Amino acid sequence: GLVGSIALIRVGMRHFWASHDRNTPQLRVAEGLPIAALLLCCIAMTVQAGPVMRYMQNAADALHSPGTYIHGVLTQAPVPGPTSAPAKEQP
Repeated sequence: GLVGSIALIRVGMRHFWASHDRNTPQLRVAEGLPIAALLLCCIAMTVQAGPVMRYMQNAADALHSPGTYIHGVLTQAPVPGPTSAPAKEQP
């Protein structure tokens, strides 16, 4: 579906928006690498769907019950701020 959509969009752009006396633009490697990386991430998430779904479910559970986060923040000991060095007197 995605490849078909990309092909139809490219044909439409070439036919309706590009002038016919110009050369067709070429896709550079640097422009294609992010697309390839996103496609690889999609394939990896499809193959590893179980761990991805567990992570998403844990994130959703944490968002729906903020009590654990609030308790964790309020029960922590405060971190002391940086101590300021005494100011040097200018002669």
